[in-house]
Amino acid sequence: MPQAQGGELMGDTATRTLVPKEKARRKKLVLKKEPKASPADEEQDDGGSRPAPSKAELRKELAKSVAHGAHDQVKRLLEQRASVDGDLGLAGAVRSNFFAVAGLLLDARADANIPDDEGVSALVRAATRCRPEGAEMVKQLLTCGALLEPNAESEPTKETSTGSFVTDRASFKVADLLVYLLRGEGSAFTNIVEVLLEEVEKYRSERLREHMRTILGCYDDEKKRAKKFLDDKKYPNLKPEDVDLFNLNFQNLLYAPEVQTSLRRLRISAPVACKSAVLKAVAETANEGTLATDTVEALVSAAWLQLRAFTAIDVGLDAVALACLCWVTYACRSEELDAQPALWALAMIQGKEAVEWSAQVGLFLWGHLPCRPTLPAVGRLNFKSEDAQQEKPPCLQDAKSMVLNDLSDGAAASAHPAPSLETFADLLFLVFGFAAIVRQMEFCNDLDQYWLPWFCSMYWLRFAYSLRGERWLGPYLLPILSAVRDTGAFFFVTLLCVASATHAYIILNPRGGDTFPLYSAFTHTIRLAMFGDFDLFEYQGQDTTYVLNATTGVSEPNDPRPEDLGDTWQMTYIYLQLLFFCTGVGVDVLLMNLLIGILSNNYDEHLKRAQVLFVQARARMLLEHQRRPWMRLAKMIQGPGHGKSSSELKMSRCNSFCSWLGITALRPLQPVLAPPQDRAFVLRKEDVFNRVIARLVLEPVSRSHFFAFVISLMSPVLLVLSLASLVTFLAVALVLRILGFQVQGLHYTINLTVFGLFGDRPASECQIMALVHQDTEEQDLQEQVKNLDTALKEHHREQQDGRKKLEQIMQDQVGKANGGLQKQLKDQTDRLTELENMMKEQQLRQAANQEQMRSLDEKLSRLLRLLHDGAA
Repeated sequence: MPQAQGGELMGDTATRTLVPKEKARRKKLVLKKEPKASPADEEQDDGGSRPAPSKAELRKELAKSVAHGAHDQVKRLLEQRASVDGDLGLAGAVRSNFFAVAGLLLDARADANIPDDEGVSALVRAATRCRPEGAEMVKQLLTCGALLEPNAESEPTKETSTGSFVTDRASFKVADLLVYLLRGEGSAFTNIVEVLLEEVEKYRSERLREHMRTILGCYDDEKKRAKKFLDDKKYPNLKPEDVDLFNLNFQNLLYAPEVQTSLRRLRISAPVACKSAVLKAVAETANEGTLATDTVEALVSAAWLQLRAFTAIDVGLDAVALACLCWVTYACRSEELDAQPALWALAMIQGKEAVEWSAQVGLFLWGHLPCRPTLPAVGRLNFKSEDAQQEKPPCLQDAKSMVLNDLSDGAAASAHPAPSLETFADLLFLVFGFAAIVRQMEFCNDLDQYWLPWFCSMYWLRFAYSLRGERWLGPYLLPILSAVRDTGAFFFVTLLCVASATHAYIILNPRGGDTFPLYSAFTHTIRLAMFGDFDLFEYQGQDTTYVLNATTGVSEPNDPRPEDLGDTWQMTYIYLQLLFFCTGVGVDVLLMNLLIGILSNNYDEHLKRAQVLFVQARARMLLEHQRRPWMRLAKMIQGPGHGKSSSELKMSRCNSFCSWLGITALRPLQPVLAPPQDRAFVLRKEDVFNRVIARLVLEPVSRSHFFAFVISLMSPVLLVLSLASLVTFLAVALVLRILGFQVQGLHYTINLTVFGLFGDRPASECQIMALVHQDTEEQDLQEQVKNLDTALKEHHREQQDGRKKLEQIMQDQVGKANGGLQKQLKDQTDRLTELENMMKEQQLRQAANQEQMRSLDEKLSRLLRLLHDGAA
């Protein structure tokens, strides 16, 4: 007993000695699993000797953690309810590739539109990062309300001491983002581009004929100005949308029905749409879903409006050239007019085309020289940022090469594509043109028969092709050209079939007596195979003769006989008949009918892609215009900056007198720029005229005394030109009014084409707006589809809920059934156990009884034996 007690005491002592060790080991494991306590928590654990950090301290610590990319620290501070108001360095985190930290800030509803220290937003920074991570960050930023250009509605930034413009830098970065989104492939990028065109007015009645009309203007300023105008003029029955500059009554040239539209806005400055990198992205992207969106159409249309003067000049010069060719043709045939002035005009137009073609090919060759100096950017001031100077990771260098390779206007202008089939066609056109003009100048009273017919035919086709960017023709012309281009393989097969028939026909030689037997064989085969125009006797090499009937006096045809084919006329006749039937059935019947079907199917397919073809054709045309030397010269003369009003310009007394002369000379243009104030119209003609004179007179005079002197000398000429323009405008307006045109739209067209004014604003002060026609039938169908989709989802959800309830009931029933069976089985088992126990007891009793019977038998036998022995 003492030993046992001692053993128990020893065991208790060992247990007491092991318990602290086990507690220490468990404490270490817990410490490893738990996060490290913050300094604030340690201070509270110490007894609350220090107070909890304030909101300002938490926010300061949060900004510092964001700058260092401390993900866990940022997460902990956000859990402590740190404030996310103001600038926390979200754009800087994206610039430093801290995407996880930026995601935490966005989840905490941080402002996604606050730029970094360089004035660039987080959305633009995300577009220049690695493609997979950057794409996800762009989606998250747009989902959280990031704007494409947050400062698009702000006033233009004035020039700084360094000579750079913040708005130019911002537009460069916005172009970076647009290039990234436009070149992206997949439905995700398409959805992002589509939501960039936000809706500002859902219901608006306008006179719109096409699907969408792009307008340049500032929405908020126009609404304020329209409301102020109505308050001053006291028009109780009018609304601001009835008199603002987005009303199409002030823009339409032709009558259009009034339809239901929605006004949408693309929050970027209008000049961004003219960036060469943006146009090149539209022209080269393979994502047709993105090209079919209203956003891309509005973007390209905005660029088209700003460069409308250059496209109109091209079309106008082609029309003038055709008029000169018609003049030359009529003058040389009638010998009543002099064709030399028209030929010299054609020579000057061809010279312009030659300079442009030489510049294109020359810049292409210049770009492929092994050692060449870098061409400076024109029309934009260069700048360097820390982001461009610091060393980039390999993934960022790849993104840079994919997205930012052609962003600068100078680089995009010099990076010309390789000469294509269109370039060689232009070269052929120039050669034929100069040859026709020079040769026709040698003829006085006769027309050139060698070069002039081809030149005239090519010019008519060139004029039709130059109209591919016009809204009224381009969407219908481009599918035709694409459908014909896609049948090239079929035409090649047809050409081989015609060549085989021509070769066989040459070997049979039925037209051996012709002057050009080879060409005669080819023309007869083409007539039969392609046009179905044939004479069987002529095809056999025999001509029908006519014999005079002596009775009637009428010449009657005498058909030739097959025997006249020669000695082997049987084989020749059979082979010619077989060749005739094979060519007629195989080519004329089968292939030509297949060609009709293929062209029809191709045209239907490309007509569905008309919007895609149209925006890409416009982008290529605008890109070609920007690569021309005239555009670079215009940018160099104009220089960077924003349009200024007359009140913002200061000049000396002498220059003021010179500017007064120029303004007086241009005063007759005032009725041309805007109509008289005879009805409710928010735009005043004084505002438009002030913008024009500021750009044409005041800005040049304020920059240089030389321009002031030139304008003072040219003021009489300007006055004559202004009066001539006024008279011409009145005559044209009268004719158009008689024909049913609206003179109000003529004012708007002249302002944007000639003077670059949209209302009374230059493009640099405008945003991109769009009026989109709402198709009621399509909207009803979409609404029905949406309702059906919602009903199907609700029905599916109800089915899932019912299935879950049924499964739960079945599980309960099965559980109850299993419980009852188990209880019954247990009861039966207990009963069997009891029966077995009873049987065992009975067996034991039987064994005891048998033992008793055996002992009794033994006792009885012993007693009987004793009795027997006693009796004996």
